[in-house]
Amino acid sequence: MRLALLGCDSEWKTFLRDLPAGHEVVAVCEAAEHELPLCALLPAVQRSESWESLLIRDDIDLILVASPQQLPARADGFDPQANRVDQLKKLAQAGRSLLLSFPATELLDAYEIEMLRREGNGCLVPWFPGLNHPAWQELPRLPSTANASVAPLQITWERRVDHRSRNQILAALARDLILIERTVGKLKRVTALGGPADSHSADRHSPQDWHSFTVQLEAEDRSLVRWSPARPSATFACRAVVEEGANPWELQAPVNTSEPWLLRERDSNEDSTAGSGWSDIEATLANFARIHASPTATANAWVDACRILEIRAAVEKSVQRSRTIELSQAEQTEEYQFKGVMASTGCLMLMLVLFAVFVVALVEGFQLPLRNSAVWRLWPIGLVISLAIFLGLQFLQAVIQKPRNSQTGRDFAG
Repeated sequence: MRLALLGCDSEWKTFLRDLPAGHEVVAVCEAAEHELPLCALLPAVQRSESWESLLIRDDIDLILVASPQQLPARADGFDPQANRVDQLKKLAQAGRSLLLSFPATELLDAYEIEMLRREGNGCLVPWFPGLNHPAWQELPRLPSTANASVAPLQITWERRVDHRSRNQILAALARDLILIERTVGKLKRVTALGGPADSHSADRHSPQDWHSFTVQLEAEDRSLVRWSPARPSATFACRAVVEEGANPWELQAPVNTSEPWLLRERDSNEDSTAGSGWSDIEATLANFARIHASPTATANAWVDACRILEIRAAVEKSVQRSRTIELSQAEQTEEYQFKGVMASTGCLMLMLVLFAVFVVALVEGFQLPLRNSAVWRLWPIGLVISLAIFLGLQFLQAVIQKPRNSQTGRDFAG
């Protein structure tokens, strides 16, 4: 598989360090701040500060997109994060395949990118270190979680966060939400405790405000997950403890994901490792190839990421309102948006029709001179035409609906 790198950070440098045979990086764009490490890691790779070539190059199968949270300031003064979002929209519309460091955008931008992805028929997949480790697939098979249909689970989930800022906390939460839904299923309500007293205040990014931040997540089967950030001194990157049942289990992900992962019974002295010899890049590329080969998986990959961002937005709303937030289960598709627009248009037209009827009754009731006008006598026709236009708009969706392609893109080379 031929790869390109858009931006760079420490996670992608670690990811590319063990590039397996049969895969190669053919282009690096907008990574000047990591020039020296990349020269040592990828000495023969073409580098460029112009990313537009990624839109048209046919020798690239997959573009790796770095996190926008660590982008340096631009010389032209434009917001680097807004510029990255604009890049993602154009790449999605061009039908490019992207592996994005998650979270890559805010909620509304993510849904707009999804609509452009459907138009371009591309493939967008979220990624972060350890996402595709087999230990996460083992967690739902543990003795405690196997009895989830009998008794709801209670899981304590911790993620190490080096900097207790709003962006870092919510980014870590968004990543774990993907893993949590894989473990307990769809979430239906969230309750956030702690955080800043006033999310609109100037000090909302202060680390002290997020020191005691915790989130309680409830799944559809009433399983509960209590998520909280771990201290920067924690010896693990992530820890999940399944507390329900007679045999509580603990899963620990190391800071260096290439090291052995710990999987054990909480009260047992025997430790076991999961995924020995696991390679992040091999597992990630294999997972991407699987998604890319399936039209259904391709269609759901970024939609599921948008749902995770929606849950994160609900957490922020819970912080602001200090109460539990119910999660919507409806998918934000073009069909739902069309129905929403038509409902709003229909309400507006009905209000205008009622106002017109009121004016007609007023003119006819008081026998005003306006009723003798030739134009005024055509008001019944105008009313009928307005209603006919509204009813005709209901068929607009069938007229403009685009056919769905069965293919999701080019076949990978090598």
